[in-house]
Amino acid sequence: MKDKVVVITGASSGIGKELAERLAEAGLNLLIVARRKSMLESLAERVRSQYGTEVEILPADLSSEKGIQEVIQKSEGMNTGLLVNSAGDGEGADDSGSMTVDNLQFTTDPKNPRAVGIGFAN
Repeated sequence: MKDKVVVITGASSGIGKELAERLAEAGLNLLIVARRKSMLESLAERVRSQYGTEVEILPADLSSEKGIQEVIQKSEGMNTGLLVNSAGDGEGADDSGSMTVDNLQFTTDPKNPRAVGIGFAN
């Protein structure tokens, strides 16, 4: 991918998936990352056909060092403009599995303000 790429972790469901769809709709190219390959493939196919954006997938488990290294290696050489780190284990969900914006927490790295982490406050 030659144009700027948004790297989105946790893209197979929830906030990560929604952000992937919205950013693709805005015309941004994506590298989507999650454990579930079939869900990534489905999402990639849908946003490619609906919005014409370039999408690469990376099935990886970010709870392991190996998964983290896979993301680093895959994104090397890409013109990454934004990292959305939305991978997580669902902690912060209520009994139904739903999460509300009341406990959303956004974090940024002062050394790289383009990197945004999205998570849920405990």
